[in-house]
Order: sequence, then structure tokens, then C-alpha cells
Amino acid sequence: MKKSIKTIISFMTITLLVLSLSSCTIFEAMRQNALEAAETTIYATPEDEKIISEFNELLTSSRAKATEIKENISYSAGTPDVLKDGEEAGVLDSAANQLKNFIMSANPGSASRTIEKDAADSLLNTINEASVLKYDATRNLATVNITDEDGKEVYDEEGNVKTEQVISDNILHLTFNYFADEIVPLAPGAEPETDAEGNAVEETTVIYADDATIESVFGTLKDKEAVLKNFENIKDYITVSDYEIEYTNCLISSDANIETGEVSFVNFQKNMTVTAKATGVGSLASYGEIEILFTLTQNINYEFSYADEEAPTEETTVAEDTTAAEDTTAAIEETTLTEETTVA
Repeated sequence: MKKSIKTIISFMTITLLVLSLSSCTIFEAMRQNALEAAETTIYATPEDEKIISEFNELLTSSRAKATEIKENISYSAGTPDVLKDGEEAGVLDSAANQLKNFIMSANPGSASRTIEKDAADSLLNTINEASVLKYDATRNLATVNITDEDGKEVYDEEGNVKTEQVISDNILHLTFNYFADEIVPLAPGAEPETDAEGNAVEETTVIYADDATIESVFGTLKDKEAVLKNFENIKDYITVSDYEIEYTNCLISSDANIETGEVSFVNFQKNMTVTAKATGVGSLASYGEIEILFTLTQNINYEFSYADEEAPTEETTVAEDTTAAEDTTAAIEETTLTEETTVA
């Protein structure tokens, strides 16, 4: 019996020892990760005039390096307006949004596929700098305490620790706009408009890239006849005879890691205003000719996957320590059983 008690005490001691060692390993891994994060080299944001050329290089290298590139296409639509002679078409206009929600719930036009790295039918082409009207590059920021040369925190006059914002990682958020605000010049002799405080307010207008540029970057429109055929399922109520599309604020967005030279995604957002000419049929015949106006957004998103680097992980370390503990437990149990048999 004494041997059994000794064995149990030994078991508890060894188990606690193994768990302690495991915890030490975990905490050591946490400290190591924190140390590595603190020692991470933060790369500078590319100069403004080099943003587009840097992105083109990143895109080219990422296409070659990626193990998989997935293309996802989706559409979304704004609340439609139904007009009769330029005014809202009563009940038909009120019900238009419900009809739109019903149509969009089926995700029309959505598609997904994996493309080849050198696929010629994707939108992943280098950007023509002359076509971009505005672009932005931003970084992730973190707020940190300001310290002096001895590593001690610095306080302001009110006793609060002074802080500053620093770049926290090497992710670069990029946006390339094919539209921009333009200042409208004042007519000769005209007085500028002022705000409530009497300050001059500049009048601006939005300029857009031309249709040929938009379609060369974001893709061409589908054949009109094929699109009109899709409206045949509502021909007992409304017949759509024609439509026009006007491109608005189209843009490309992307995230890139400037340390590894990899982009994680590139999204092509094509925004349009659609004006359709239609005629009421059957119970809606009294409306006659109507106009249907709505905004339509097409997103074509490319997701890049890369080969994972094989490296020991924290989970692997914990698993190994757990296995060791289980092996120790099995050995102790076997010893206990042997000793109790001997005593008996």
C-alpha cells in the first residue's frame, strides 16, 4: 500500500513537472514570437511616383509565384427608380425595390473559377499609369507609448503617457481610381461661393475615364441582345426594349506584402448607372412607356494563394509535450499495477 501511495505521489510530481515544462515551452514560444515581432523590419512605403510601377512588379511576380489564383464574380444593385414622364410611377416605383431584391437573391451573374497563371482572359494586366486618375497607398498603424533614450515612458504635463502612431506591418493597401474630383474654374468676374463662415468654397465636378479605357481595364459589356432576352420571364408585365449604361466611379483595390513581394488579392470594381426603357403590359398596361434607373456594381476579385513555409508551430510544440505527458502517465500506471500485484 505504501508503494502505491509513493507511486501516486511520484506520478503527480512527474505530471506537474511535465506540465511545467510544457508551460515553459509555451511561454518561451510566446516570448520568442513577441521578440520576433519587435525585430520585424518595417519597409518604407514606395514613393508616390513609383506606386503604380511597384504594383505592376508585385503583380507580375505574384502571378508567377502563386500556387493558385481564384476568380470570383459578383453583382449588386441599388434601389431602382421607376419613372413615368420623369416622375415616380406610383405603386410600380414603390414595389421596384422588392422586385430588385427578389431578382438579386438568386445572385445573377455570379461565377467562380481557378485561372491559370498566364490566363489571357483574366483582368490581371499591368496598369497603365496614364489611365489612372487618382491613387492611394495606405498602411496599417498602431499606437505605441513614447519612450526616452533609457526606455522609460514619457509623460505630458497632465501626467498622461505620450503616444504616437507607427506603421505596424508590411501590408500596403492600394487603390487605383478611374475617376477624380476636378475644380471648376470661376467664370471671369464671378464671385466665389462662400460657406457659413464666409470662406470661399471651390466648386468641383467628377471626371471619369473614357468608356474605352474602362472596358480595357474592367472588361467589356455583355451582348445587349443576350441581356434583353433575360427579361422575357417578365414579359407578361413589362417588356424591356433597350437600355443604356454609364460608367461611374470604377476602381481597383489590392493588398500587398512589400516584404515578401506578394499580393493577397486584386479586386476590380466596375460601377455603372443603368437606364432601361420599358413598357407596361397586361395589368400594368396603363403605365405605358416607363424608365427604370438603378446603379449596378460588378466585382471581379482575384485571390492569390502561396505555398506555406514549413516551420515548427506553437501547436506542434504543445502536441509533443502532451504526448510526452501521456507516455509518462502510461508508464506510471503500468508501474502502479505491477507494484500492487506484488503487494497482493
